[in-house]
Amino acid sequence: MKAVITQAYKTVAVEDVPVPIIDDDEVLVKTTAIAQNPTDWKHVKYVTQPGTIVGVDYAGTVVKVGSAVTTISTGDRVAGFVHGGQYKDSVTTKRNKQVEVLSE
Repeated sequence: MKAVITQAYKTVAVEDVPVPIIDDDEVLVKTTAIAQNPTDWKHVKYVTQPGTIVGVDYAGTVVKVGSAVTTISTGDRVAGFVHGGQYKDSVTTKRNKQVEVLSE
């Protein structure tokens, strides 16, 4: 899977990373949209160390649910946020950190 990783001199590059493994109370979301907002570029410029995956906001489709998750299913469309680490093809997050996206 691809991810945007911070590099030296406050730059970023796309690199291969492993697909995340979920815990019992998490879901795995295949991202289809991400947001670029001030917190993201400010973290690259001022906060993060090389090797960090930045990114907060996402939308996508649930591809796997943990065994303790009962209120969301594989195939559900969701939007949510994480505290960094979102700029990648798939993201893991707690169920309570996202909302379902209604069908059109």
